Amino acid sequence: MTGRGHPVALLLTPGQAGDGPRAAALLAGHRPRVVIADRGYDSDALRRLVRRLRAKAVIRPLGCRRRRVRYDRRVYRTRNVVERF
Repeated sequence: MTGRGHPVALLLTPGQAGDGPRAAALLAGHRPRVVIADRGYDSDALRRLVRRLRAKAVIRPLGCRRRRVRYDRRVYRTRNVVERF
């Protein structure tokens, strides 16, 4: 999504499939500054990909994470824009 909430890519998945594994496909060909995602996208692999894109990962960590991961809570609150899309 752009800063104004307009989609730049859309990928439909089956209802029983997780969204997280498709994140790399959604990011392909884009140069985001920030990647905002919910807990379903929390993985070390995605965080590494976001770093390689030189973007900031704003992903709320899963509760079962062993090491603490920081994220910008203020920016994370804007995630509702994509939820309302």
